[in-house]
Amino acid sequence: MSHHFPRILGLIWAALVTPAVWSFGDFPGLPRLIPGNFAPTIRDQFQKAYEAARAKPRDPDANGRLGMLYQAYEQLEHAAICYERARFLAPAQFEWGYYLGTVRAALGRHAEASVILREALVRKPDYLPARLKLAESLLVSAELDHSQRVYEDIVKEHPDSALAHYGMGKVGSRKHWLVVRLEGVRDNRNGLGALVALLRGGQKPLWRRVHSDGSYLNASDSRVHFGLGTEVGVERIEVHWPRGGKESWSNVRVDTIVTLRQGTGMKN
Repeated sequence: MSHHFPRILGLIWAALVTPAVWSFGDFPGLPRLIPGNFAPTIRDQFQKAYEAARAKPRDPDANGRLGMLYQAYEQLEHAAICYERARFLAPAQFEWGYYLGTVRAALGRHAEASVILREALVRKPDYLPARLKLAESLLVSAELDHSQRVYEDIVKEHPDSALAHYGMGKVGSRKHWLVVRLEGVRDNRNGLGALVALLRGGQKPLWRRVHSDGSYLNASDSRVHFGLGTEVGVERIEVHWPRGGKESWSNVRVDTIVTLRQGTGMKN
């Protein structure tokens, strides 16, 4: 065996264990520091933090601290770059993902923030501020069902969380609904036993059976309720009456209570 072989092995090993982040073209560089952007009283803080990040470019804490300083003075785009660097260098470290998610949300990039915050919460699942921020970003991204589930879980564990209750209210106000009341003529007065289908273009119909045992508002209310989420359009409502007749109604508005009288719809 050549006496150079151990040295060659050592070089190969060094290449394998050296962090590869610097070979990725998409690894962000430090944002350019423009001292004139800051008041003299804080210019020295930025200069010191910036020089520390430049001196230790592979140190996630140095990059993250610079990002915190940028965030504190509302330089959010620059803060995001620093947090991206810190998160890239220390992907298992919770705070850099969390801070990056909050900055992304503050910049209005809520879909990105939701993904980043989910990843961060894998490492610290009980951290309440991150869970609230995730629920808020999901809400703004119109992921209403996911947002509601996060808020509901928070309320179960933190019933005194005013922000969680407020968020649940906001989710509810964004969700559309429709309540249908039947008025039988040839069949029974309340249409008990009828099947009501809500048809939406390109989606499976939603079916409800009319009964009076604990429905929408109380035990004697025979109205049926449809939760529509973000859907705002209804193609038509179809009723299969207990005695076999079928009728449909179109041009139905959401977020209303509609009364459908037997004999006034289109016969099917």
